[in-house]
Amino acid sequence: MLKEAPMKNKSVLIILFLLVVYSLFSNSCSALESRFKYMGSSMFTLPNAYSYSGVDYIYDNDRSITMYRLAPFGKFLELSGMKRLNGDNAEKFVLNCKVTILEEDKLIPQICWGMSDYNKELGSRIFYFAATKTLDWFGITLNAGMIKHPITTDKQYYYGIEKTILPLISAFGERYDDSTIIGFKLRAYPEVSFEYGRYIQENTSKPTMIKLSYFKSFF
Repeated sequence: MLKEAPMKNKSVLIILFLLVVYSLFSNSCSALESRFKYMGSSMFTLPNAYSYSGVDYIYDNDRSITMYRLAPFGKFLELSGMKRLNGDNAEKFVLNCKVTILEEDKLIPQICWGMSDYNKELGSRIFYFAATKTLDWFGITLNAGMIKHPITTDKQYYYGIEKTILPLISAFGERYDDSTIIGFKLRAYPEVSFEYGRYIQENTSKPTMIKLSYFKSFF
């Protein structure tokens, strides 16, 4: 009985954290513009400022996607390609890149500039800035960014938070425009991550998002 109490307390903490994230991010939401998602390494759907090599499989609102990421110069540069396996624009291969312009330090975030759809497979190129800061002593990662809309040229902002709950599990919330997603990440092995999220909005018929990532340095 004494051993069950800590687990119950941790479960309560997880529920409370998700409720706090929901209260911060929640509103009646519309769907994310799909082109603004999966433009390289991300907190979940939207780009962060970190660069990693690896492979992702993504299931998003009935869409299946694969992504390949390559960081040939460590933290400085990431090249990636995204391929949709079904639905509209299936089989098209979208090329992305991001470049670090400020490296993370104790008091400053990592900042990058990025470009999506370099080869214009889906339309005009998309440009963005992202800033990411990990606060190790709190077990929190903060992410924020600005995307330049490829048609209207309006600046659109997004932000997210991830909090470690257990040694292998973290909870997250992410918001862009009027869309919010909350969920959790499970890092069963150092090189493998399983992520599950749900959109908090009434007009999404398939609100589930799943991402399986394999992190591997090829250099």
